[in-house]
Amino acid sequence: MYLEDYTIGMEWKTEPVTIGREELVDFTMKYDPHPIHFDDEYAKHTRFKEIIAPGALTYLVVWSPFMKLNPFGDELVAGKSTKMEWHLPVYAGERLSGRFWVSKVEPLGRGKGLLEIQIEIHNQEGKRVLSGFTEAVMQCRPT
Repeated sequence: MYLEDYTIGMEWKTEPVTIGREELVDFTMKYDPHPIHFDDEYAKHTRFKEIIAPGALTYLVVWSPFMKLNPFGDELVAGKSTKMEWHLPVYAGERLSGRFWVSKVEPLGRGKGLLEIQIEIHNQEGKRVLSGFTEAVMQCRPT
């Protein structure tokens, strides 16, 4: 999709994805080996009382199904930035779903433009666990 094909408010939703304990611990040991993410005994003495998912995993398990929807088509030039804020902990076994919508479409010149997509991830209770946005540089329609 070219930049001009996007409109403010255009939206995508992802089906719920469950974060399994094994997936959580495997990811943790590779990318974020803090004991809050893998050590049950350590976690018992924290305010969370159980291990929690790393924030990056929370984002990525929903980002993957979003990308499978091919929201950028073949006209993606490059990712520019991503910002995430975590609102609630995510525990093993939780089901997460995402809502993504276009919040900015800005031509930049020289055949490219900026596409900003807002992100919200909710758990199975409908509570927001993560919010943020991503920016992508997109091709404009050839003139």
